[in-house]
Amino acid sequence: MFETQRPIYPLAIADRVLVRPLDVETTVRGMARPGAQDERPREGLVVLVGPGRVTEWGHRVRPEVSAGDLVAFPDYAGKEIVDPRGFVPGKYLLMRQDEIQLNYGPAAGNAGDDEKSQ
Repeated sequence: MFETQRPIYPLAIADRVLVRPLDVETTVRGMARPGAQDERPREGLVVLVGPGRVTEWGHRVRPEVSAGDLVAFPDYAGKEIVDPRGFVPGKYLLMRQDEIQLNYGPAAGNAGDDEKSQ
């Protein structure tokens, strides 16, 4: 009955954002700096972004972040998930957009792509 199989990719829903947390700041020798986690919010790279939330009037509010943005969020934000199917390998945080405190913009690896498209 279901002979053709399409690949299934994860999609974020509503105002949900999938973030890959970055490691704790390290020293030049690769050792974790004591207290680095306590000094500032955690940072991460946005992997997936939902289409945005729908208001009570039926209007969709577009997200303020996009895939590839570097963001900061509090330690308690989001729920840690591991994709059992392996579509998105590694540990990630699934959070609402309003849990993100700061958007640094495109990460260093993605900054050149935006300049070329303009």
